[in-house]
Amino acid sequence: MKTMRFLLVLVAAASLALTACSKSEAEDKNKTDKAEASATNGVAKEKEKNKVDEIKAVPVEVTTIKPGVISAYVLATSSIETEEAVDIYPQVSGIAVKLLAEEGRYVRKGEVLLEVDEREYKLREEAAKVNYEREKSNHARAKSMFEKNLMSASEFDVANFNLEQARIEWEQAKLTLDYCRIKTPISGFVSERTVKLGDRLLTSTKIYSIVNPDLLLAKIHLTERDALRAKAGQNAKVLSEALPGEEFHGVVDRISPVVDPSSGMVKVTIRVSDRQRLLKPGMFVNVQLMTDTKDNAVLIPKKAVIYDDNRQFVYVVRNDTLALKVPLQPGYTDRDNIEAVSGVGLGDTIIVVGHNAMKDSTRVKIAEAKI
Repeated sequence: MKTMRFLLVLVAAASLALTACSKSEAEDKNKTDKAEASATNGVAKEKEKNKVDEIKAVPVEVTTIKPGVISAYVLATSSIETEEAVDIYPQVSGIAVKLLAEEGRYVRKGEVLLEVDEREYKLREEAAKVNYEREKSNHARAKSMFEKNLMSASEFDVANFNLEQARIEWEQAKLTLDYCRIKTPISGFVSERTVKLGDRLLTSTKIYSIVNPDLLLAKIHLTERDALRAKAGQNAKVLSEALPGEEFHGVVDRISPVVDPSSGMVKVTIRVSDRQRLLKPGMFVNVQLMTDTKDNAVLIPKKAVIYDDNRQFVYVVRNDTLALKVPLQPGYTDRDNIEAVSGVGLGDTIIVVGHNAMKDSTRVKIAEAKI
């Protein structure tokens, strides 16, 4: 009987133990399932959040800041002049009988441009020659008599004087005759002809203008401060709106040592090189005088710079996703770039497209830059 009771108690205890174990396993399984479900939901929510952030990210184009060369310029305007330019006037009066040079033609120094009727001057030259020959004969006789003591020294001096005077008059007549063939004193192009065949010329009549396009100048006027930065030998760029895409090299040739009291400006003369002869005297040009050059400057493309409240900023991308608005302290500037004195450095990634309406700390999506 006791044995039976013991067995019943043992069976009951085992049953209770099995029940408790099953309940515990069920609870553990339930907790595990909840944890797995929670983790799955968390991953899903994170993916959803990333997807939303990606949708909100602004697409931009970027570039990496690299070192480069940039120069400081003083800007000025001028008009092209020539170092050699001359207006030609006749040295004798008379009728123009030959025109030997037209506008646009290149002439060499000493070449005849025009001939004046020389008949009158030829007669004067011949008369002077005859007079010289007569005085030459008279002088020969006087010399012979003087050597024989048949003529006084004073009389022989008169013979010498008459011969020299006749020689000078003949030389002058030959020179005047030569003036009938009007020549150019410089090589260059005929820029203007102001007379016609048959015109009567006076010594006050301008007949030609000659310019040498191989010696071009651009004279600029700088403030006292800018003039202090100018030095002989400095390079310059010369540009003309009439010749888009063309850039001409210039060099500072001379700097005036005085300041114009009426304007407070200093004249700087720049010699311009133009082998193709595209520039014309009188043509309006813009001059960029290079006063300094930096070889390893931090260069920012101008398209990357935005302006806000009279200040300059760039957007720097951090971790490939976040755009930060950074103030820029500019230095030298040229046509395409601005030097960054501070604010950004070499190797920084900056936005060049897509940042005009952007706010600070905006999430971005980087696209390949097209610059």
